[in-house]
Amino acid sequence: MKKFILRPLLITVFVSGIVFVGNLYSQTAGTFKYSLTTNATEGYSPEHLIAIWIEDSTGAFVKTILKQSSAEHLDHLSRWTEKSVSNEIDATSGATLALHGKLSVNWAGTDVSGKLSADGAYSVWLEMAWDDSYKTGKKITSFSFTKGKNAFHSTPDDTPNFTGITLDWLPACASNK
Repeated sequence: MKKFILRPLLITVFVSGIVFVGNLYSQTAGTFKYSLTTNATEGYSPEHLIAIWIEDSTGAFVKTILKQSSAEHLDHLSRWTEKSVSNEIDATSGATLALHGKLSVNWAGTDVSGKLSADGAYSVWLEMAWDDSYKTGKKITSFSFTKGKNAFHSTPDDTPNFTGITLDWLPACASNK
Protein backbone atom coordinates (compact mmCIF):
# COMPACT_ATOMS: atom_id res chain seq x y z
CA MET A 1 0.00 0.00 0.00
CA LYS A 2 2.83 2.44 0.87
CA LYS A 3 4.45 1.72 -2.49
CA PHE A 4 1.34 2.88 -4.38
CA ILE A 5 1.07 6.15 -2.42
CA LEU A 6 4.79 6.95 -2.50
CA ARG A 7 5.20 6.56 -6.27
CA PRO A 8 2.54 9.18 -7.29
CA LEU A 9 3.89 11.53 -4.62
CA LEU A 10 7.44 11.25 -6.01
CA ILE A 11 6.21 11.77 -9.56
CA THR A 12 4.26 14.88 -8.47
CA VAL A 13 7.31 16.32 -6.67
CA PHE A 14 9.55 15.58 -9.68
CA VAL A 15 7.17 17.20 -12.20
CA SER A 16 6.63 20.23 -9.91
CA GLY A 17 10.40 20.65 -9.66
CA ILE A 18 10.77 20.61 -13.44
CA VAL A 19 8.01 23.22 -13.85
CA PHE A 20 9.51 25.43 -11.10
CA VAL A 21 13.04 25.28 -12.55
CA GLY A 22 11.67 25.88 -16.05
CA ASN A 23 9.85 29.01 -14.89
CA LEU A 24 12.86 30.15 -12.87
CA TYR A 25 15.07 30.13 -15.95
CA SER A 26 12.52 31.24 -18.57
CA GLN A 27 13.93 33.27 -21.42
CA THR A 28 11.17 34.79 -23.47
CA ALA A 29 12.15 36.32 -26.80
CA GLY A 30 10.61 39.66 -27.68
CA THR A 31 11.25 43.37 -28.02
CA PHE A 32 11.39 46.17 -25.46
CA LYS A 33 10.51 49.55 -26.96
CA TYR A 34 11.37 52.78 -25.15
CA SER A 35 10.50 56.22 -26.44
CA LEU A 36 10.56 59.73 -25.06
CA THR A 37 11.18 63.33 -26.04
CA THR A 38 14.21 65.11 -24.55
CA ASN A 39 14.46 68.77 -23.53
CA ALA A 40 16.87 71.02 -21.62
CA THR A 41 17.38 74.78 -21.67
CA GLU A 42 20.74 75.65 -20.13
CA GLY A 43 24.42 75.14 -20.89
CA TYR A 44 25.10 73.95 -24.43
CA SER A 45 21.52 72.85 -24.96
CA PRO A 46 20.13 71.93 -27.47
CA GLU A 47 23.42 70.04 -27.98
CA HIS A 48 23.53 67.10 -25.58
CA LEU A 49 25.03 63.70 -24.86
CA ILE A 50 22.90 60.70 -24.04
CA ALA A 51 23.26 57.06 -23.04
CA ILE A 52 20.48 54.51 -22.59
CA TRP A 53 21.16 51.06 -21.13
CA ILE A 54 19.49 48.07 -19.46
CA GLU A 55 20.23 46.73 -15.96
CA ASP A 56 18.80 43.62 -14.31
CA SER A 57 17.04 43.55 -10.92
CA THR A 58 20.38 43.32 -9.07
CA GLY A 59 21.67 46.48 -10.77
CA ALA A 60 24.05 44.57 -13.03
CA PHE A 61 24.70 46.02 -16.48
CA VAL A 62 23.03 44.01 -19.27
CA LYS A 63 23.46 46.03 -22.47
CA THR A 64 23.81 49.52 -23.92
CA ILE A 65 20.99 50.42 -26.29
CA LEU A 66 22.06 53.92 -27.33
CA LYS A 67 25.14 56.11 -26.82
CA GLN A 68 25.38 59.51 -28.51
CA SER A 69 28.61 61.24 -27.46
CA SER A 70 32.01 61.97 -28.86
CA ALA A 71 34.80 60.01 -27.16
CA GLU A 72 36.31 63.10 -25.53
CA HIS A 73 33.07 63.84 -23.64
CA LEU A 74 32.35 60.41 -22.15
CA ASP A 75 33.36 61.75 -18.73
CA HIS A 76 30.02 63.62 -18.74
CA LEU A 77 28.22 60.27 -18.96
CA SER A 78 29.83 59.05 -15.74
CA ARG A 79 27.06 56.68 -14.56
CA TRP A 80 26.86 54.92 -17.93
CA THR A 81 30.67 54.73 -18.18
CA GLU A 82 30.90 53.24 -14.67
CA LYS A 83 28.12 50.68 -15.17
CA SER A 84 28.96 49.63 -18.74
CA VAL A 85 32.74 50.14 -18.76
CA SER A 86 31.92 51.98 -22.03
CA ASN A 87 30.55 48.79 -23.60
CA GLU A 88 28.71 49.62 -26.83
CA ILE A 89 28.46 46.11 -28.34
CA ASP A 90 25.43 45.96 -30.63
CA ALA A 91 24.29 49.46 -29.52
CA THR A 92 23.30 52.38 -31.69
CA SER A 93 26.04 54.95 -31.25
CA GLY A 94 27.07 58.25 -32.75
CA ALA A 95 28.20 61.81 -32.17
CA THR A 96 26.78 64.36 -29.76
CA LEU A 97 23.18 65.21 -30.63
CA ALA A 98 22.62 68.70 -32.04
CA LEU A 99 18.91 69.01 -31.18
CA HIS A 100 16.40 67.72 -28.67
CA GLY A 101 13.49 65.67 -29.88
CA LYS A 102 11.85 62.27 -29.89
CA LEU A 103 14.05 59.23 -29.28
CA SER A 104 12.91 55.66 -29.86
CA VAL A 105 15.09 52.65 -29.07
CA ASN A 106 14.57 48.88 -29.02
CA TRP A 107 16.13 46.09 -26.96
CA ALA A 108 15.85 42.51 -28.22
CA GLY A 109 16.13 41.06 -24.69
CA THR A 110 19.77 39.97 -25.11
CA ASP A 111 22.96 40.67 -23.18
CA VAL A 112 26.27 41.90 -24.65
CA SER A 113 27.20 38.35 -25.71
CA GLY A 114 23.94 38.04 -27.69
CA LYS A 115 22.37 35.53 -25.27
CA LEU A 116 18.70 35.91 -24.45
CA SER A 117 18.36 37.37 -20.94
CA ALA A 118 16.30 35.64 -18.26
CA ASP A 119 12.74 36.80 -17.70
CA GLY A 120 12.24 39.11 -14.76
CA ALA A 121 12.47 42.69 -13.55
CA TYR A 122 14.71 45.11 -15.42
CA SER A 123 15.37 48.85 -15.51
CA VAL A 124 16.05 51.04 -18.48
CA TRP A 125 18.47 53.83 -17.54
CA LEU A 126 18.99 57.15 -19.27
CA GLU A 127 21.80 59.64 -18.66
CA MET A 128 21.75 62.96 -20.49
CA ALA A 129 24.28 65.84 -20.17
CA TRP A 130 24.21 69.30 -21.74
CA ASP A 131 26.74 71.43 -19.79
CA ASP A 132 30.45 71.71 -18.95
CA SER A 133 29.86 70.64 -15.37
CA TYR A 134 30.07 66.99 -14.37
CA LYS A 135 27.45 67.50 -11.64
CA THR A 136 24.95 70.03 -13.05
CA GLY A 137 23.42 70.26 -16.49
CA LYS A 138 22.67 66.56 -16.49
CA LYS A 139 19.86 64.17 -15.70
CA ILE A 140 19.98 60.49 -14.77
CA THR A 141 16.78 58.52 -14.43
CA SER A 142 15.49 54.97 -14.69
CA PHE A 143 12.21 53.17 -15.23
CA SER A 144 11.37 49.60 -14.25
CA PHE A 145 9.72 47.06 -16.52
CA THR A 146 9.13 43.31 -16.65
CA LYS A 147 10.48 41.06 -19.39
CA GLY A 148 8.48 37.86 -19.65
CA LYS A 149 5.70 35.93 -21.32
CA ASN A 150 3.19 38.73 -20.76
CA ALA A 151 3.18 42.10 -22.50
CA PHE A 152 4.16 45.13 -20.40
CA HIS A 153 3.13 48.76 -21.01
CA SER A 154 3.85 51.88 -18.97
CA THR A 155 3.61 55.65 -19.52
CA PRO A 156 5.51 57.33 -16.65
CA ASP A 157 4.78 60.96 -15.78
CA ASP A 158 6.59 63.69 -17.71
CA THR A 159 9.55 65.46 -16.12
CA PRO A 160 11.12 68.82 -17.07
CA ASN A 161 13.67 67.01 -19.29
CA PHE A 162 11.68 64.01 -20.57
CA THR A 163 8.13 63.93 -21.92
CA GLY A 164 5.94 61.44 -23.77
CA ILE A 165 7.67 58.47 -22.11
CA THR A 166 6.48 54.99 -23.08
CA LEU A 167 7.86 51.57 -22.19
CA ASP A 168 6.60 48.43 -23.90
CA TRP A 169 7.73 44.81 -23.65
CA LEU A 170 6.15 42.68 -26.36
CA PRO A 171 6.94 38.96 -26.13
CA ALA A 172 7.56 37.32 -29.49
CA CYS A 173 4.66 34.91 -28.94
CA ALA A 174 2.25 37.87 -28.55
CA SER A 175 3.41 39.46 -31.83
CA ASN A 176 2.30 36.34 -33.76
CA LYS A 177 -1.36 36.65 -32.70
